[in-house]
Amino acid sequence: MLKVKAGFIAGISDIFCGLRQVNIFTSVFQLNIQNTTTLQGCDQMWQGIALEDGAILNVDNSTIEDARYAILATSNGDISVTNSVFNNNFVGIYFLQPVAATPSLNAFFGNSFNGGEMLPPYPGQSSHPASTIGSQPYAGVWVNRANMINCSGNKFNGMANGIFVRNADLKISGSKFTEITDNGYNGFLAGNAVWHSGGKYTLQMTGFGGSPGSPFTISGCTKGVRASGSKVDYLTECKISTQKNSIEMNVNNREVFIKDNAIRSFTGHGISIQQARPSTKVFVINNKITVLGKGKKAILANSFGTGGIAQFERNRINLQGPTNTGIELNSIKDAFAFSNVINFQTGAQGGKGIAIQNNEGTYLQCNTVNGGGKADGNHGLYIWDGENGGYSCNTVQNIETGTFIAMGSSSPEAFTETTFNSGGTGLRLDASAAIGPQTHRGNRWTGSFGGFGAEHLATSSQVWDQSTFTVHTTSGSYYPSLPPGQNPWFPNDPAGIPSTACLEDGACDLASEKPDKNNIFDIDDKIIKGEFVPGDYGAEMNWLARRYMYRKLNKYPELIVPGSDAELFFNQAAAGNIGQFYSLETGIKTMYQIATATASQLEANYSLVSTKMEEVASIDQQLQAGSTDPNLPLQRDSALQAMETADADNEALLTGIETQRALDATSLANSNNAIVTEMLPEDNEKTVNDIYLATVAIGRISLDQNQISTLDQIAAQCPLTGGSAVFKARSILSLVVEREYDNEVLCGVGERGGKSIGGNDDNANDAFSFFPNPAKDEVIFSFHIPTEKERVLVVSDSFGKEVFRSIVPGDMPSFVLDTKGFSDGLYICSLITSEQLAFSAKLVILR
Repeated sequence: MLKVKAGFIAGISDIFCGLRQVNIFTSVFQLNIQNTTTLQGCDQMWQGIALEDGAILNVDNSTIEDARYAILATSNGDISVTNSVFNNNFVGIYFLQPVAATPSLNAFFGNSFNGGEMLPPYPGQSSHPASTIGSQPYAGVWVNRANMINCSGNKFNGMANGIFVRNADLKISGSKFTEITDNGYNGFLAGNAVWHSGGKYTLQMTGFGGSPGSPFTISGCTKGVRASGSKVDYLTECKISTQKNSIEMNVNNREVFIKDNAIRSFTGHGISIQQARPSTKVFVINNKITVLGKGKKAILANSFGTGGIAQFERNRINLQGPTNTGIELNSIKDAFAFSNVINFQTGAQGGKGIAIQNNEGTYLQCNTVNGGGKADGNHGLYIWDGENGGYSCNTVQNIETGTFIAMGSSSPEAFTETTFNSGGTGLRLDASAAIGPQTHRGNRWTGSFGGFGAEHLATSSQVWDQSTFTVHTTSGSYYPSLPPGQNPWFPNDPAGIPSTACLEDGACDLASEKPDKNNIFDIDDKIIKGEFVPGDYGAEMNWLARRYMYRKLNKYPELIVPGSDAELFFNQAAAGNIGQFYSLETGIKTMYQIATATASQLEANYSLVSTKMEEVASIDQQLQAGSTDPNLPLQRDSALQAMETADADNEALLTGIETQRALDATSLANSNNAIVTEMLPEDNEKTVNDIYLATVAIGRISLDQNQISTLDQIAAQCPLTGGSAVFKARSILSLVVEREYDNEVLCGVGERGGKSIGGNDDNANDAFSFFPNPAKDEVIFSFHIPTEKERVLVVSDSFGKEVFRSIVPGDMPSFVLDTKGFSDGLYICSLITSEQLAFSAKLVILR
């Protein structure tokens, strides 16, 4: 062991080989390693440099290699590391979780942390955590608590993690992260270029610019930037290329600001924002994003329908993989997407430009979705359960389905000046949709369509009447081609004048607020009077319609005239389950409201921290440039002390808030448990509420196996039968697992009659058919290919679990299946011959 005395200086070109550990004991001891000094192992790993309470370490222009922890701080201490190289250490700089202590990583710039094959531990040394693929470095920097860390101009290469910081403010600028991969370690805790964690702390990160000629900030890494619980002041001007998620935000606090980045993800999402706190402001602006992996999203945001600010503006998105989505917003209240451009590249099929699922109050304005052809299988705008939305000045072109709407999505007079420019079908409404009247809204159909300009999948004119598009003409661009007999869906009013605001110069230069709709429209009146006519999935869609109306009357109480039908409806809904679930929604939102004085103090503290982080970075920049101003270190210390005081004050304030929030969550859980449910959507809503209140609502982002299993069962349901909670279950699950769901497959949307969904023959649907579909108590199968050999009919549920199997003689032309014991939902019916040819088709059970 090298014994370090006060003022010891390791000098020019000193090489220490085969050390076990260097200990720096107290504040009277200081170690300076400088002037090309090298500390390394010989044929075995060594422990590294350990600082105890108050010790001081300065490393400059030197090399530390082959250590378990090159620098280890276990208590208070001051460390400066500049212009040095760290090679093949298990961890370069490691701060343990100190008790009542805050070590400082002061000057930290110009360093390189490099990975490679580590030396074996010497006999008796505590082994480092094992990698499954050999002895690989784990992290460049791993900090569990510290004063603010300013990472400037550092490089991280060839290890399992670049920099991990918890319980400390972190600023990163001008740093590079390359080849940060799992290296055989646990996938969740490895492969992260940057990982910041801590709900009371702030992250600021700036790269080298997002233009094509800018250097990469992150390249060749498994994952890019992960921030859990943090306030993200800004993540900007970073050029990022990763295998999995490029940017991942989980349960963030206060603010998330992601702007001017260039992102490319090969098998993951571009930007993923999971369960941001309802009080958090989320801004995703002017990013260039390319995704290539199957089923991945350029921008994915999941919440619990509890509000906040979520804005997605001027992003440029390229989708190159199958079933990709440009922007997917799930269970988010009052989201805003403005002037985004989504391009489907050649070969990108079965995807969605902008997907809205279980959102209330979403506003899409001036967005453009460019498809890859009339038969590319893609959707431009894809809206399920998109209640009280607003859609203005959007363009969808050269795509198989311009806009698809299902599951209620009541938004009267809200579809304004959409341009459908060529494609398969411009506008398609499912039989479950009821969007309300759209009167002279100025929607236009230009170019040519392979199918129809607009198509309603319902067969009843009463259902069409709840989604009418009134126009001033019966020809030209304002009147689309329609299926035979569907003209009543587009009634003619020659005296009307179409909206043309979007055609004016500069109409999309600036975003505008979603127009207020505090009127009772025709569809509202029908819901209030009990005259609403749901299409498919009648009971479930009626429940959604009543919930929409009850929410609207709560938002606009002036619409409740004493003695009116509206008042009667409101009182009845309030006394029932719709009212009880609404009270829970309101209670969850209220949980996150903070007393004015406390909120002001928190805001002042966070603002001070952000300002001081910039001040420290400016001071470090001057010191790095060689300034000898003796006041700069004093100013730096003063800024750090102010930040430490503000962080400590925030910790005390937030601890009290979180304690009260836990009590509120328990009270709400009791109210939730007291609801007596009457149908599957209510069962699901109650179950998902219970899990949310026990986890995410109180800051827990982990789920136990029972919770995951329960959510999985709900998430895999058809939303038309399972209700809005299906989307909420998927949203919570996304914190811990990734799943891909296809609503149209799960629900058989547009597939009413046993159409083949797979098999070994392009004409599989000719092998057999069945009716009715959807069915209730029985299904009649007809077999169209006679054979002398037996066949096997197999029915499986949406989880793949076999629920029925029977041998069908070759000469039997038909077969009756009793489905009384089947639960509502989607089933797959397969016919297997003795030659092992399998034909499959979808069956929906609906009562």
